Amino acid sequence: MTINLKPIGKRIKEIRKLRCMIQAQLAELTEMSDVFISRIETGDRMASLTSLIKIAIALNVTLDELVRLDEVVEQFGDFDVF
Repeated sequence: MTINLKPIGKRIKEIRKLRCMIQAQLAELTEMSDVFISRIETGDRMASLTSLIKIAIALNVTLDELVRLDEVVEQFGDFDVF
């Protein structure tokens, strides 16, 4: 199973722009490089859970708002967890 990273990156970019923030500002707040932020936003890199939490805090949103877990689960269809 693979996760399509582009929608998550797109949401990060959308929220960042709504906050009138440039990548360099988000990078500074999260202690990441602006290149890494760019690669997350384009879907070229997967952010770790720690990175996603830092981004969510910097953008003042919940982690669920950031990744929209319900949409991620839909990618995999119905399946039993246990």
